[in-house]
Amino acid sequence: MGDLAKYQWVTDLILPSLAIIVMFYLYFARRCDLAIFLAFWAGCLIGAIWEFAFDLLGDSFTVHEGCHFVANNEVCLTENPLPRWYISLAHTIEDGGIFMIGVGLAWLILGRSKREHFTRWHWGEFGIIWAWGVISNYIVDWTSIGKTFLFIPSAYNPAYYETSLFSANGETLPYTVVPDAIWYLATIPFYLVLLWLKRRYGGKYRGGTADAGVVRQGSKSPGS
Repeated sequence: MGDLAKYQWVTDLILPSLAIIVMFYLYFARRCDLAIFLAFWAGCLIGAIWEFAFDLLGDSFTVHEGCHFVANNEVCLTENPLPRWYISLAHTIEDGGIFMIGVGLAWLILGRSKREHFTRWHWGEFGIIWAWGVISNYIVDWTSIGKTFLFIPSAYNPAYYETSLFSANGETLPYTVVPDAIWYLATIPFYLVLLWLKRRYGGKYRGGTADAGVVRQGSKSPGS
Protein backbone atom coordinates (compact mmCIF):
# COMPACT_ATOMS: atom_id res chain seq x y z
CA MET A 1 0.00 0.00 0.00
CA GLY A 2 2.83 2.38 0.87
CA ASP A 3 4.53 1.77 -2.49
CA LEU A 4 1.30 2.49 -4.34
CA ALA A 5 0.83 5.73 -2.41
CA LYS A 6 4.18 6.96 -3.71
CA TYR A 7 2.76 6.98 -7.22
CA GLN A 8 -0.75 8.19 -6.44
CA TRP A 9 0.17 11.59 -7.90
CA VAL A 10 0.02 9.91 -11.33
CA THR A 11 -3.77 10.03 -11.06
CA ASP A 12 -3.53 13.82 -11.46
CA LEU A 13 -2.02 13.18 -14.88
CA ILE A 14 -4.39 10.42 -15.96
CA LEU A 15 -7.81 11.54 -14.70
CA PRO A 16 -7.85 15.11 -16.11
CA SER A 17 -6.59 13.87 -19.48
CA LEU A 18 -9.19 11.11 -19.51
CA ALA A 19 -12.00 13.54 -18.64
CA ILE A 20 -11.07 15.90 -21.47
CA ILE A 21 -10.65 13.08 -24.00
CA VAL A 22 -14.02 11.56 -23.08
CA MET A 23 -15.87 14.88 -23.33
CA PHE A 24 -14.33 15.76 -26.69
CA TYR A 25 -15.11 12.26 -27.96
CA LEU A 26 -18.74 12.48 -26.84
CA TYR A 27 -19.17 15.87 -28.48
CA PHE A 28 -17.38 15.15 -31.77
CA ALA A 29 -19.06 11.75 -32.02
CA ARG A 30 -22.42 13.49 -31.52
CA ARG A 31 -23.08 11.50 -28.36
CA CYS A 32 -23.74 14.65 -26.36
CA ASP A 33 -25.00 18.06 -27.39
CA LEU A 34 -23.30 21.43 -27.03
CA ALA A 35 -25.07 22.09 -23.73
CA ILE A 36 -23.56 19.02 -22.06
CA PHE A 37 -20.14 19.75 -23.55
CA LEU A 38 -20.25 23.31 -22.20
CA ALA A 39 -21.58 22.08 -18.85
CA PHE A 40 -18.36 20.11 -18.38
CA TRP A 41 -16.29 23.27 -18.79
CA ALA A 42 -18.69 25.18 -16.55
CA GLY A 43 -18.13 22.51 -13.90
CA CYS A 44 -14.38 22.98 -14.28
CA LEU A 45 -14.74 26.74 -13.80
CA ILE A 46 -16.89 26.26 -10.71
CA GLY A 47 -14.31 23.85 -9.30
CA ALA A 48 -11.53 26.33 -10.08
CA ILE A 49 -13.07 28.79 -7.61
CA TRP A 50 -12.21 26.67 -4.58
CA GLU A 51 -9.24 24.75 -5.97
CA PHE A 52 -7.25 27.90 -6.71
CA ALA A 53 -8.55 29.57 -3.55
CA PHE A 54 -7.02 26.67 -1.60
CA ASP A 55 -3.81 27.22 -3.55
CA LEU A 56 -3.74 30.94 -2.79
CA LEU A 57 -4.22 30.24 0.92
CA GLY A 58 -0.99 28.26 0.74
CA ASP A 59 0.43 25.90 3.33
CA SER A 60 -1.76 27.34 6.07
CA PHE A 61 -4.71 25.61 4.40
CA THR A 62 -3.46 22.66 2.37
CA VAL A 63 -0.12 20.94 1.79
CA HIS A 64 1.00 18.42 -0.83
CA GLU A 65 4.34 17.22 0.51
CA GLY A 66 6.50 17.03 3.61
CA CYS A 67 5.78 16.07 7.22
CA HIS A 68 3.26 17.97 9.36
CA PHE A 69 2.17 17.72 12.97
CA VAL A 70 -1.64 17.53 13.07
CA ALA A 71 -4.20 15.68 15.20
CA ASN A 72 -1.51 15.12 17.86
CA ASN A 73 0.70 13.11 15.52
CA GLU A 74 3.06 13.56 12.60
CA VAL A 75 1.70 12.90 9.12
CA CYS A 76 4.20 12.55 6.28
CA LEU A 77 3.00 12.91 2.69
CA THR A 78 4.59 11.13 -0.23
CA GLU A 79 6.80 13.19 -2.51
CA ASN A 80 4.85 14.88 -5.31
CA PRO A 81 6.88 15.99 -8.37
CA LEU A 82 3.98 17.99 -9.83
CA PRO A 83 3.98 21.79 -9.40
CA ARG A 84 1.32 23.18 -7.11
CA TRP A 85 -0.39 25.20 -9.87
CA TYR A 86 -0.76 22.06 -11.97
CA ILE A 87 -2.27 20.12 -9.08
CA SER A 88 -4.92 22.84 -8.70
CA LEU A 89 -5.58 22.82 -12.46
CA ALA A 90 -5.84 19.03 -12.52
CA HIS A 91 -8.30 19.08 -9.64
CA THR A 92 -10.50 21.65 -11.39
CA ILE A 93 -10.79 19.35 -14.41
CA GLU A 94 -11.47 16.39 -12.13
CA ASP A 95 -14.23 18.44 -10.47
CA GLY A 96 -15.77 19.00 -13.90
CA GLY A 97 -15.60 15.26 -14.49
CA ILE A 98 -17.29 14.55 -11.16
CA PHE A 99 -20.16 16.88 -12.08
CA MET A 100 -20.59 15.17 -15.45
CA ILE A 101 -20.59 11.68 -13.97
CA GLY A 102 -23.46 12.92 -11.80
CA VAL A 103 -25.26 14.17 -14.91
CA GLY A 104 -24.71 10.80 -16.56
CA LEU A 105 -26.04 8.94 -13.53
CA ALA A 106 -29.13 11.16 -13.44
CA TRP A 107 -29.77 10.47 -17.12
CA LEU A 108 -29.26 6.72 -16.72
CA ILE A 109 -31.57 6.50 -13.72
CA LEU A 110 -34.26 8.92 -14.90
CA GLY A 111 -33.59 9.14 -18.62
CA ARG A 112 -35.97 6.45 -19.78
CA SER A 113 -38.98 8.73 -19.45
CA LYS A 114 -40.17 10.75 -22.44
CA ARG A 115 -39.84 14.16 -20.83
CA GLU A 116 -36.97 16.48 -21.68
CA HIS A 117 -34.13 16.38 -19.19
CA PHE A 118 -32.12 19.14 -17.52
CA THR A 119 -34.36 21.91 -18.85
CA ARG A 120 -36.23 22.76 -15.64
CA TRP A 121 -35.63 22.12 -11.96
CA HIS A 122 -36.21 18.48 -11.14
CA TRP A 123 -35.53 17.25 -7.63
CA GLY A 124 -34.67 13.77 -8.87
CA GLU A 125 -32.00 15.05 -11.26
CA PHE A 126 -30.61 17.46 -8.71
CA GLY A 127 -30.64 14.87 -5.93
CA ILE A 128 -28.67 12.32 -7.95
CA ILE A 129 -26.05 14.86 -9.05
CA TRP A 130 -25.83 16.23 -5.50
CA ALA A 131 -25.53 12.79 -3.89
CA TRP A 132 -22.80 11.74 -6.31
CA GLY A 133 -20.85 14.94 -5.65
CA VAL A 134 -20.96 14.43 -1.89
CA ILE A 135 -20.11 10.71 -2.10
CA SER A 136 -17.25 11.26 -4.54
CA ASN A 137 -15.81 13.95 -2.27
CA TYR A 138 -15.61 11.50 0.62
CA ILE A 139 -14.06 8.88 -1.66
CA VAL A 140 -11.35 11.40 -2.56
CA ASP A 141 -10.91 12.24 1.13
CA TRP A 142 -10.48 8.64 2.21
CA THR A 143 -8.11 7.71 -0.61
CA SER A 144 -5.97 10.86 -0.74
CA ILE A 145 -5.86 12.77 2.56
CA GLY A 146 -2.68 11.89 4.38
CA LYS A 147 -1.20 10.43 1.21
CA THR A 148 -1.08 13.08 -1.54
CA PHE A 149 -2.42 16.09 0.35
CA LEU A 150 -3.53 17.24 3.77
CA PHE A 151 -5.88 19.99 4.92
CA ILE A 152 -4.45 21.85 7.90
CA PRO A 153 -7.01 22.45 10.68
CA SER A 154 -7.38 26.09 11.72
CA ALA A 155 -9.86 28.49 13.27
CA TYR A 156 -11.54 29.08 9.90
CA ASN A 157 -11.25 25.47 8.75
CA PRO A 158 -11.64 23.32 11.87
CA ALA A 159 -11.48 19.55 11.91
CA TYR A 160 -14.90 18.01 12.49
CA TYR A 161 -13.64 14.47 12.94
CA GLU A 162 -10.35 12.60 13.17
CA THR A 163 -9.68 8.96 12.38
CA SER A 164 -6.88 6.57 11.52
CA LEU A 165 -9.23 4.28 9.59
CA PHE A 166 -8.13 5.47 6.14
CA SER A 167 -4.50 6.34 6.83
CA ALA A 168 -1.62 4.52 5.17
CA ASN A 169 0.56 4.13 8.27
CA GLY A 170 -1.91 4.27 11.14
CA GLU A 171 -1.70 8.02 11.71
CA THR A 172 -4.75 9.93 12.89
CA LEU A 173 -5.93 12.19 10.07
CA PRO A 174 -8.07 15.32 10.45
CA TYR A 175 -11.02 15.93 8.13
CA THR A 176 -11.88 19.62 7.97
CA VAL A 177 -15.12 21.52 7.46
CA VAL A 178 -14.54 23.80 4.47
CA PRO A 179 -13.46 21.32 1.75
CA ASP A 180 -16.26 18.89 2.60
CA ALA A 181 -18.93 21.58 3.01
CA ILE A 182 -18.19 22.84 -0.50
CA TRP A 183 -19.58 19.71 -2.12
CA TYR A 184 -22.82 20.06 -0.19
CA LEU A 185 -23.31 23.42 -1.94
CA ALA A 186 -21.46 23.26 -5.27
CA THR A 187 -24.11 21.24 -7.06
CA ILE A 188 -26.63 24.09 -6.72
CA PRO A 189 -24.84 26.61 -9.01
CA PHE A 190 -23.72 23.80 -11.33
CA TYR A 191 -27.26 22.49 -11.77
CA LEU A 192 -28.62 25.99 -12.40
CA VAL A 193 -25.97 26.57 -15.07
CA LEU A 194 -26.77 23.18 -16.60
CA LEU A 195 -30.47 24.10 -16.84
CA TRP A 196 -29.61 27.39 -18.54
CA LEU A 197 -27.25 25.71 -21.00
CA LYS A 198 -29.80 23.03 -21.89
CA ARG A 199 -32.49 25.62 -22.55
CA ARG A 200 -30.12 27.63 -24.75
CA TYR A 201 -28.00 24.96 -26.45
CA GLY A 202 -29.89 21.72 -25.89
CA GLY A 203 -30.24 19.57 -29.01
CA LYS A 204 -27.44 21.40 -30.83
CA TYR A 205 -24.90 18.84 -31.93
CA ARG A 206 -21.64 19.25 -33.78
CA GLY A 207 -22.44 19.67 -37.44
CA GLY A 208 -26.13 20.35 -36.94
CA THR A 209 -29.18 19.88 -34.74
CA ALA A 210 -30.44 16.45 -33.76
CA ASP A 211 -33.80 15.22 -34.92
CA ALA A 212 -36.44 16.81 -32.71
CA GLY A 213 -38.15 13.48 -32.08
CA VAL A 214 -34.95 11.91 -30.80
CA VAL A 215 -34.31 14.87 -28.53
CA ARG A 216 -37.78 14.73 -27.00
CA GLN A 217 -37.55 11.04 -26.26
CA GLY A 218 -34.23 11.40 -24.46
CA SER A 219 -33.16 8.04 -25.85
CA LYS A 220 -29.94 8.99 -27.58
CA SER A 221 -27.60 10.23 -24.88
CA PRO A 222 -27.35 12.50 -21.83
CA GLY A 223 -27.19 15.34 -24.32
CA SER A 224 -30.63 14.64 -25.66
